Amino acid sequence: MFRVLDLFKKGSRKKAGSEVFRAVIKEKYKAFQNLLTANNQVLELMADMEEKFSGEHVFDMTYIQTNTRRMSEKVLQIIESLNALRQEKYRQLYTIHAEIERKIEKILEDKIEIPASDLTIPIDRLGGETVGIAGGKIHHLGEVKRALNLPVPDGFVISAYAFVQFMDHNGLVEKISESIKDLDIGDYTSLNQISAEICEMIIQSNIPPDISEAIDHAYTELCKKAGREIMVSVRSSAVREDSEFSFAGQYATFLNIPGDSIFQKYKEVVASLFTPRAIFYFRTKGLTEKEMIMAVGVLSMIDAAAGGVMYSRD
Repeated sequence: MFRVLDLFKKGSRKKAGSEVFRAVIKEKYKAFQNLLTANNQVLELMADMEEKFSGEHVFDMTYIQTNTRRMSEKVLQIIESLNALRQEKYRQLYTIHAEIERKIEKILEDKIEIPASDLTIPIDRLGGETVGIAGGKIHHLGEVKRALNLPVPDGFVISAYAFVQFMDHNGLVEKISESIKDLDIGDYTSLNQISAEICEMIIQSNIPPDISEAIDHAYTELCKKAGREIMVSVRSSAVREDSEFSFAGQYATFLNIPGDSIFQKYKEVVASLFTPRAIFYFRTKGLTEKEMIMAVGVLSMIDAAAGGVMYSRD
């Protein structure tokens, strides 16, 4: 704690009874009050965030971004008050604050880098570093085929890069962000309503011609390989799916789809990124809508003699 004499030792040298001296004391006292108030507000924000982090409360990335930026504003007020008290003695703190704020903003950025790739890629060309292109689910099928040489259904992936082009073509990222920015995920009525609006908006959007042509070509090649016109499954393969986040059972899969229905089912799989369950999940995990990237697998249907699930040993 500063001593009063320390605060004012470089202040006005006028007599204590003068108006100038009283004005200086008043300004410094006001700055000191502002410093204490801002400091208490920062501590309250930190305590609230620590309580949320305990795991007993639901919060999303918007909460983290908002509170972090409020904290930064209050710390800046502390620095301004310190400089008002000590004749700008602590000006270097402005530079330090700006650098810390820049680093925090970089951490809080909700962008995910999607590498440029072909719009559609055959399963047998996947593996290695393609998880950011094909999503976890279809990428791993490619790994099974290439690395283990085990049989998997023939097919292709409509890449994450194609998803970005589809979203940009229709201006969907901005529209979705606007719809979801003030959403309270605890308000289930609003959650269901906004989810329905976003899903309908995606389903009614147009697939760019180059993506349509790429899908047509990939499906034609798949039929040539099979020697007949085939039915396919159209399956989700989100970039963050089956990774540190599971999204288990939240995204759409469609079976026995004819070739001319792939386009519609593609949009429906993309729309499943924003079902009420999916929105609730990604926001409570600290993710944002801009990080939701969907690649879509198109796989030949198999005339199975039997079906089931295999559990490996952990």
